[in-house]
Amino acid sequence: NDFCEAHEWSMVVTAFIALCSFIPYIVLLPVAFTGTISLYCSRHCLFVQKRHASITMGLTCSFLFAMLASCLLQFSLLFLDSIVLIHVAFFIFFVSYWTLLFFLNTKTWLIFFQSKWQFYAVNLEWQQIINSSVSDSKSKSNWYLKNRHKYGNRRFVLRVSAALHFTGLLLKSVASFVVLQRDRNDITVAMLSILFINLLVIAPFFALYVCCVVRTKRFNDIFCIHWESKMHAALLLLFAMVWLTFNLLFIGETEVMAWAILVCLPCVACVLFVMSFISTFVILHQNRTRTDQEPHDAGHHPKRKWKLRVIMSHQDSLHLFIAHLSKEFAIESLLAYIELTHFQQYIIAQNKHTNKITADTLDQLNMLEFPSSIPQSAIVQQQSSEFRLQSANHYAHEYKLKAHRLYYKYIKIGAEYEVNLSHAERTAWIAMCGGTGNLWNFMHVDVDLNALLLLVEQCKSTMHRLLSYSLMRFRRNEEKFAEVERIFDPHHYHAIHVSHLLTIKNKPSMSLHSQSRSRCTDLSCETKTDAAPTDIRISLAQSASVTLSALMSNPAPAV
Repeated sequence: NDFCEAHEWSMVVTAFIALCSFIPYIVLLPVAFTGTISLYCSRHCLFVQKRHASITMGLTCSFLFAMLASCLLQFSLLFLDSIVLIHVAFFIFFVSYWTLLFFLNTKTWLIFFQSKWQFYAVNLEWQQIINSSVSDSKSKSNWYLKNRHKYGNRRFVLRVSAALHFTGLLLKSVASFVVLQRDRNDITVAMLSILFINLLVIAPFFALYVCCVVRTKRFNDIFCIHWESKMHAALLLLFAMVWLTFNLLFIGETEVMAWAILVCLPCVACVLFVMSFISTFVILHQNRTRTDQEPHDAGHHPKRKWKLRVIMSHQDSLHLFIAHLSKEFAIESLLAYIELTHFQQYIIAQNKHTNKITADTLDQLNMLEFPSSIPQSAIVQQQSSEFRLQSANHYAHEYKLKAHRLYYKYIKIGAEYEVNLSHAERTAWIAMCGGTGNLWNFMHVDVDLNALLLLVEQCKSTMHRLLSYSLMRFRRNEEKFAEVERIFDPHHYHAIHVSHLLTIKNKPSMSLHSQSRSRCTDLSCETKTDAAPTDIRISLAQSASVTLSALMSNPAPAV
């Protein structure tokens, strides 16, 4: 009786511990689901679009799927006696973590390729994106620039990545089935063989993910994109260690196997929850906090009054701004703005002697003059002679063809240089350029030039707003934005160095003559590497020389 009573208490305690092991799932799954819903509600925000919204939502859903699969596996191992159901639970769990790996690798590869492409596009010849005739031999031979339409295209990468990960899952499943059939009498050997097959098949995919994270170019991570990938990489390594521990303990004795189920599987769910929490709540909090602070940060530098129109009107400042945009993954916004402006200018120039464009429409257009270093858009420049021969001029065949090509380059979902537009703006373009079954039908739909110009202007306004936000963040970088100030405001640059010279004169550690000589040498070096025009550099050097002479002659200058 004492033995039976002790056994009953042991069974009660064991059942209680088994039920308590499901508490992490009961608590964490609703929280992770709430975070996924919150992220879905923000899917049109810029920080989600930069991560590719569809892939980001698939990744967060894969976290939930993997947590549910872990819960199902734990329940089947503890309470089910059917070997078939246990194998099904294992297969579902394997499918869940291969799905998770698929979204992680796809997302990380696109970020890696985008960072490499933007780096080489800016450092070689970014104007070739607008007009390929300006590209040089280095640009034509660069692998990232040549293959952007393929390996940087989201749809192509999704198809290739899905095929590769499905092949890996299929190989693993077939090999595991063969091993189980061969070693069904020796379960220990079978489990070790399956573990070795898992490690062998999954190793290349895991190595690809780590390699992409490590080799991604460092950029101004204002949306926490690369930070999120690094956190996921560390947690994915922890996930692999916990899963490997579970497999090794699962081969042991019955008591060890039970503790592996009760401890390791909930730990797997906790690691998955942390990854989901970072991708939802943490990312939402950091980006919303940054967005709330942007209007206040805009007024930190009242003297820096250079607006976007001024920045984009000078060759050197535009190149500095392009370099900043490349670090924010936002270069396509400026490229679209330039080509759409060229398109508007072309329509206006072709119809300035007609009455097809009203004065009210012209008043609503925001036209900029870009530097001469910016080539004319190849889409706008290309002559479509086959449509010039059409007699029905009211259809505006040539303009619609150019608009159609711009739509497929920048506006269409999945375009090579897809820009961030609202759903309403993209729908308006789809209604005009993508609503018909084919190009021939589209060319026979009458489009008013005023409506076309205003539709383009609406898209430009969105690009202008996004570029203004980027310029706002560019202003916060004191060192980089000082180069822009040296281009436009040489007096401001001179005042900064006069203040610095007065400061070093009052330092007792060096003689005044050596301080002045050292500062003069530094100033001449900075002036030589400055991007400002030659006459500005000469005036800066002359003004600095006069200031140095005054400092050496007057022992106590008045500030």
